[in-house]
Amino acid sequence: MFSKTPRASKCRCKKKWSSLKPISISKKSAFLTVSNLRVDVPPELYLAQVPSLILQPMVENAVKHGIAKRAKGGSIRIAATRQNGTLTLSVRNDGPSLTPDWESTPGIGIANVRTRLQSLYGEEFTLNLRNQGAGGVEASVSLPFVVAILPKLR
Repeated sequence: MFSKTPRASKCRCKKKWSSLKPISISKKSAFLTVSNLRVDVPPELYLAQVPSLILQPMVENAVKHGIAKRAKGGSIRIAATRQNGTLTLSVRNDGPSLTPDWESTPGIGIANVRTRLQSLYGEEFTLNLRNQGAGGVEASVSLPFVVAILPKLR
């Protein structure tokens, strides 16, 4: 089995998406508003198991290193897809691109995400940051798709 941590460290995808909007929107310095935060998660992925402390730092990085650097703010798109047993979560901003030497000085947020994913999945995950053609950066995480176990109602 790939998971080395208790189930409590993971939760349903839908819960994660709903908790991200207040985090992102509260970043006033980035002029982020609800109209430019787009969350694209198909309903069939609402029960996907998503590790805690993965999406939040990715969104915070999109704000801090992406749209907060623009005078007019910008937009963030958060998405989830599933293909061949793999769940891919992505956070994209339309701010400035990564510098050519960004990998030589990785930030604390991405380093923490990578460490957490490695402790949960060993080598069964990928974490990528890449520039987008029209500007902006996309951070994506791919990991095994698992349906979250819901607590029984009494």
